[in-house]
Amino acid sequence: MALRGVREGTEGGASRRGRPRSIAALLVLAGAPHVAAGSGPPHPLDLFDLAAPTFTVFTAANGVPEAVVYGIAVDRAGFVWLASPIGLARYDGRRWEAARMPVPGTFATSLFRDPGGTVWATPSNGGLARYDGDAWGLEGPGEGLPPGHIQRVVAVPGSDGRPRTWALAASGELLIREGRRWRVEVGPDRPYAPPVNAVTRTREIGGEERLWVGTVSDGLWYRDQRGGWHRETRFGVEQIDDLLVTRD
Repeated sequence: MALRGVREGTEGGASRRGRPRSIAALLVLAGAPHVAAGSGPPHPLDLFDLAAPTFTVFTAANGVPEAVVYGIAVDRAGFVWLASPIGLARYDGRRWEAARMPVPGTFATSLFRDPGGTVWATPSNGGLARYDGDAWGLEGPGEGLPPGHIQRVVAVPGSDGRPRTWALAASGELLIREGRRWRVEVGPDRPYAPPVNAVTRTREIGGEERLWVGTVSDGLWYRDQRGGWHRETRFGVEQIDDLLVTRD
């Protein structure tokens, strides 16, 4: 497994967060009987039960709302979700259908499914949207989130083995979700100096799952499963603009 950091210049702390990426909406299909038209009610698409996978390109003719796709996630029932500049859409194995965001007039800039099966979306105007399998809900300042856009959500196991969900705000704050509330680690719980530019997770480095944090001026840090923070001194860079896991 390899973890790469990206550095851009040394002036200021500006990063390239929030830059949209244009990708085609590609999904793997196998022509299973439940996907065929006229075969009864739609069922979730099982992406892992494919005998001879092929690639199919979905366009507006198939109900894809936009050519630009910010993120794709599969919920616990097997339905596929995509985030685009004009909103969310869900694929049921036969067709794409538009889905309403919890707050009208917004769109999601990324999607993430946590180990518990909850799908998280990052609305463009702030807060976090969460899909529990039945409906979308919204979390915001009332749940401890700061004002403004949330860029990314990741999850890593804690000392008890249960997943801990983390969120990176555009302000550079890194928050952890405890119960139904979010909080920012402070004092000895956060030895690195914020703001944070990037966050990601690895599964095998050091023989455990780790949370990695790239800061504007305090280098690269990781959090082990026991909750301890460690500075990665071998990297030798103070400003980290992005993190990419190249093998997982």
